[in-house]
Amino acid sequence: MSIPANRQLRPAPATIATLLYAPDSRYAARLASTLAPHVAVRWDGSRNTGITQLLGTTPRDWHVLLLDFSRPHAQLSADLARQLLLQDPGLALVAVGSLAEDGADCVLSAMRAGVRDFVNIDASVPEILSVLRKSMADATSVLHVRPAPTPAPKGRTVVLMGVRAGVGCSTLAVHLATLIATVDRRGSGRQSAAGLGHERPRLLVLDLGIPVADSALYLGLHCDFDCDSVLANAERFDATLARTMLSRHASGAEVLTRNPQHPAALPDEARFGTLLDRLGHIYQGIVCDLGGLLPEQVSPTLLARADEIWLVTDQSVSALIALDQAVDHLDRLGLRDERVQLVVNRHDERAGVTAQQIAKRFELPLLAILPERTSTLRATASQGLLLQDRHPRDTYIKAAQPLLARLFKPAPTSAIARHANRRSGQGLLGRLPWMRK
Repeated sequence: MSIPANRQLRPAPATIATLLYAPDSRYAARLASTLAPHVAVRWDGSRNTGITQLLGTTPRDWHVLLLDFSRPHAQLSADLARQLLLQDPGLALVAVGSLAEDGADCVLSAMRAGVRDFVNIDASVPEILSVLRKSMADATSVLHVRPAPTPAPKGRTVVLMGVRAGVGCSTLAVHLATLIATVDRRGSGRQSAAGLGHERPRLLVLDLGIPVADSALYLGLHCDFDCDSVLANAERFDATLARTMLSRHASGAEVLTRNPQHPAALPDEARFGTLLDRLGHIYQGIVCDLGGLLPEQVSPTLLARADEIWLVTDQSVSALIALDQAVDHLDRLGLRDERVQLVVNRHDERAGVTAQQIAKRFELPLLAILPERTSTLRATASQGLLLQDRHPRDTYIKAAQPLLARLFKPAPTSAIARHANRRSGQGLLGRLPWMRK
């Protein structure tokens, strides 16, 4: 990076000077009492203060400008934010609101106005300081430093394609995402499973399946922030917003679902690709649940960019017919490669056809065989629990270990090159719509 000689970076100040522009001072008083002595808060409630007065001349007497996005003042702050960012795109601008009082509306208003950073007034002091410091660092990089090339996404995306509704795809997705934390608590096998030393990996369940939000239901979570909202602001979605807005299970796994009010809404493929890139920079592992979707309803961009594609089936005739259709669809898209593997769920040796016979019939690598544990899974779910909470040594948990290890398995060099080519130019796939049912 190069820094112009007349605009050298200055070290971060010991005390962050902030200016809160808002019609009333309630947030100013609360922030001042909470954040002292780390942050100095000054309030400007004058409606006569214009953009010129707010921006002033350089150097300014504040480091970060705060705008009140609580429900009564959100529209005023949004209009002002757009004007400020048009005048100074590198401005250290932070929205302030209360998730407890206003829910996700305050964050959505800020994002739509172009504000990248949001402070939840109810958050802890370290969390608020982290947002303020990030905003200062981002503003400095925009104004004074030539931006570095965008790094490739680091996260590993595993797609679970349930070949038909009811094969246990969503159940498997939530258990995989939360089992990482179980391994961590036991203190064994973590290095081999996650490959991340002593750092707990950040995991996301991206639930795009039908019925909508099954994963959140199994995890006992209520999701106010859905995939539609994120897609509308994909370019501004970052780790701070994800940590603030997405619902988080006690294991640490986070969940992003489709909008239950608009289950048939389909994303634009280009924006969806942008979102996948953003998520790949935030999470070390992404478990994408596509249970209940027909193959034609699955985003081609998602399939092209996935690190692994697991076809989840059981031994029923209807599931095997659906498996044939899924394999045929991947063939037609040219996406049936070494990433595509088979997971046979609810396996029963007495059911006739075996998992090995299914794999041979469809010429698929057999990744895992999960035993029939429907009654036990249902019993734990009825208590609001996951299987490992009550039965950590259950045969289902043991059989899922090979899947758990692959969630963080490094891709071979050839696969990395292949995915880089797909991300840089999608060709026909990048123009295909995410088809409706």
